Amino acid sequence: MIVDTHMHMGTLPNYFLPDDGFESALKLMDDLGIDYGMQMHMSGFTHMFEYAYQESEKIFHCSDERIFYGLIFDPNYEKESLHWIEKSMPNKGCVCIKIHPSWHQIYADDEVYDVIWQFAREHHKPIVSHTWVVSDYNPTQKFSTPERFVAYLEKYPDVQLVMGHGGGRFTGHKLAVEIAKTHPNVMLDTSGDVNAYGLIRYQVENLGAERIFFGSDTNMMDPRGTMGKVLAADISIEQKKMILGGNAIRFFNMPEKK
Repeated sequence: MIVDTHMHMGTLPNYFLPDDGFESALKLMDDLGIDYGMQMHMSGFTHMFEYAYQESEKIFHCSDERIFYGLIFDPNYEKESLHWIEKSMPNKGCVCIKIHPSWHQIYADDEVYDVIWQFAREHHKPIVSHTWVVSDYNPTQKFSTPERFVAYLEKYPDVQLVMGHGGGRFTGHKLAVEIAKTHPNVMLDTSGDVNAYGLIRYQVENLGAERIFFGSDTNMMDPRGTMGKVLAADISIEQKKMILGGNAIRFFNMPEKK
């Protein structure tokens, strides 16, 4: 089975997305043999928390329960965003909680995130976060560098964190792997715009294939590129199966077959 664990539905005012509908994403999933997806709706980034909830539920059911979701916690709107996350907890379609410190411009180790880590522990939900490294052209990434998560990883060792994009780019990839080595509650996903030769093999050799999830950033990015770097990686067939779907089925408690 194949599971895309890093998708986005909807649109943002400052992004050009030629097609933001879930119908086209579902068709592409069928074309590529992707059984399940997991999306974090874009409207959650723009304070439209109720709409994100409603659309996520709609997409889950209209996709014949194939596109699961996680809602976004925004510490700038703590009560409002947490309200809809809490409402989603009993729902079959909700499998995680999303945070994005760079988008919200609050450091990932800030005390304002304590409420969501505690909530995740109480509700047995993993946290998925954007992680990246600082660059001259994108300085806001400073809020989401991998080392910023260490304090909460140590405070909440029973809460599982998926480092979206696996740390972002070269130094972030290396740092994320080193952090994951000493924190068993850390997983990585493959989403992002880096297709460096040997990256998947490096992650597998250092962490094991069971700590890595296939994620693409659909509809923002084409999943074929990310799928290709897993399929072409110099690792075993069994390890590829784990990364492409086996790990996610177990981790997010998704049905084995549809």
